[in-house]
Amino acid sequence: MPPRELTLRARYVFPVDGPPIPGGIVRVTGERISHVGPADRDPDIDLGNAAIVPGFVNAHTHLELSSLRAKGMGAGEFTDWLRRVIEARRGQSATEVAHAIGRGVDACLASGTTLVGDISTGGKSWQVLSRSGLRAVVFCELLGLGLSRAAETAKAAGQFLEWAGYCAGSRAGTTPEMHTAETPESLSQDPSPPAPLPADAERGEGYELTFDDGSCLESLPHTRPTPLGSKRTASLSPHAPYSTHPKLYDLAADWGRRTREVICTHLAETREELRLLEHRDGPLRRFLASLGAWDDNWNPVGASPLDYLTGTMTRHSDWLIAHGNYLTEDEIAMLAARPGSDSARRVVVYCPRTHNYFGHTRHPYPRMLEAGLTVCLGTDSLASVPTLSILDEMRFLHRRDDRLPGHVLLHMATLAGAFGLRREQHCGSLTPGKYADLAVVALPDRDEADPHRLLLQSDLPVTKTMINGRFVFHSGLLPFAVRGTDLP
Repeated sequence: MPPRELTLRARYVFPVDGPPIPGGIVRVTGERISHVGPADRDPDIDLGNAAIVPGFVNAHTHLELSSLRAKGMGAGEFTDWLRRVIEARRGQSATEVAHAIGRGVDACLASGTTLVGDISTGGKSWQVLSRSGLRAVVFCELLGLGLSRAAETAKAAGQFLEWAGYCAGSRAGTTPEMHTAETPESLSQDPSPPAPLPADAERGEGYELTFDDGSCLESLPHTRPTPLGSKRTASLSPHAPYSTHPKLYDLAADWGRRTREVICTHLAETREELRLLEHRDGPLRRFLASLGAWDDNWNPVGASPLDYLTGTMTRHSDWLIAHGNYLTEDEIAMLAARPGSDSARRVVVYCPRTHNYFGHTRHPYPRMLEAGLTVCLGTDSLASVPTLSILDEMRFLHRRDDRLPGHVLLHMATLAGAFGLRREQHCGSLTPGKYADLAVVALPDRDEADPHRLLLQSDLPVTKTMINGRFVFHSGLLPFAVRGTDLP
């Protein structure tokens, strides 16, 4: 039986990898886009005064915090906010966390998001996401300055990676989501093999986590836990320099290099982080000590957050940098130069409304873009923003800085995020051969010389969301809505 074909027409089609197409169409064959261009036939669905855009990419979020509300957290000092988030999270049962993740997933689908980079404690969001249509990279968080906590979190991460691989059926080398018979060779192959490490960094089968006291932990699984093209993939996230032992950065980086998965970390997020790394004192030290998480034997990799990504092990892996609010000119230049292997990626996720919530100084994203660094968008969590909508982030940033060209902003919200998550061959633009992941946005009844302004200078909503050629959201209805379930 031939795959189903569906032709959509709208006032504007925004491919992202090409200019906007007035009165354009997107043809979907099965799960993939088969044609994008001017209308060449009557559509199956005429969307009228609307835009068809690639599905938005939320490159940095915390779905498990979706039961929290920014107003209830109160920004104030960063450490005070952290304490309130931790207290609220500790008071939740596994069922409540699962329901929160489900609500977060529904919110993403309803706002046109088709791919997320989710930071997850122990990979808890994996099971809920597996019951949804949402495409995701689940980053299992690594935490712990002290040796015992670091070893504990590394072991839990290894168990999650094994479990994710088992769930995806990767040991059999296939999964129902791969559809390899329909996948063009250019989309089913990894764009680049693991970069070779220098002789002084080779660790045989895998990096062994060895602490200063001589204790060690066996290395993580060396194989990619989920096949290329899967809707959900598993990876790792050393939380931040102020909360994570340097050896965990090495462990994650080695695993990422061998599997070619991107690793995520919070970096240069606050002034308090910079002070702790440089002087080993300040609000973050007092905060960690109050939680019993401070280690007097802790030695940071260096005085700069970026030192954590330029070590012998870490400089050869792909890094997704959450926030980067206080990266300096020199650090931006170093990131743009991609130290280490030529194929190593450095991508910054800017979260505009969260940045504003905490009252940070102006974000250096304009200088990052000028330097050639890829910058994409994220929302962070509902503990710091009112919605999980990337379209809302775009519109907020446009109001704050209307000098940023609309096509650049749309690229940051789509293809740049897919690139940061190493999924640009599968989604992020309306390109024939890619998965049919798209959003439909209502447009105002006016004309603009730059049609991107119709998207940005409006409060009109997303009306439809499609993933893999199937509508997963339609005018307030979520056909595949997640209802949170108990976690193991």
